[in-house]
Amino acid sequence: MSAEDDVGFERHPIRDGDELAVGTMAVRAVSTPGHTLHHMSYLLLDQRREVALFSGGCLLYGTVGRTDLVSSELTETLTRAQHRSAWRLAAQVPGDVEVHPTHGFGSFCSSSKPSGVVISTVGHERKDNLALQIEDEDEFVRVLLGGLSAYPRYYAHMGPINRLGPPPANLGEVRELDAKELAHGIDSGSWVIDLRSRKAFARSHIEGTVSFELGDLFPTYIGWVLPWGSKIMLIGDSSEQVREAQRKLSLIGIDELGGVAVGEVG
Repeated sequence: MSAEDDVGFERHPIRDGDELAVGTMAVRAVSTPGHTLHHMSYLLLDQRREVALFSGGCLLYGTVGRTDLVSSELTETLTRAQHRSAWRLAAQVPGDVEVHPTHGFGSFCSSSKPSGVVISTVGHERKDNLALQIEDEDEFVRVLLGGLSAYPRYYAHMGPINRLGPPPANLGEVRELDAKELAHGIDSGSWVIDLRSRKAFARSHIEGTVSFELGDLFPTYIGWVLPWGSKIMLIGDSSEQVREAQRKLSLIGIDELGGVAVGEVG
């Protein structure tokens, strides 16, 4: 991690230009603030030749990472930094170097719609990337900030959790609930989440439950809609389905469940 990041756990601090040996290869840190205050990109060198750029949330395919996730007060400062970081990479990294960002199509960390390609190079980004088509920094700030959309509300809690160093995910057994306990949970304000398919929920469901079909975007939707810190109970077709939902929720920092129910509950 960047040596400038103030975190509550032991890590290997790294600074701009530092290199780490990986067998016969090396990884060079490149300071690219913008997506965050101390964002780093990493150049992979094979026998001292640059072969890949892991650009994180700096250069994405056709765009850059959004700059409004840290704080509203820092958004313009980070947007200007993002523009300079993108131009730095474009100027210093050879055009044939492959670009591997951490965010792809559909990511809410993207400042605008990505190009949709599945592989790119620095040379390709020089031609097509939004940040590299706008040379004037003030114009870039206007365009980027004018195109930002909403993002999941749990994003606001990720930074503090990550800086502290989250504890191991709690994936232990969760108490099974009967119909009476579920009803009490609904009446007391818990979010009782039905994991079944939307069609199954539409055919029949317990009054007061809400449908969040288990899938790839399940944790994103939960983190977007539910107030942070809400008490959550799960209803699923099987124990496997409930455990998968539990695992996905842990990815966004939701580790405590109020209970689960499996199969027909009545």
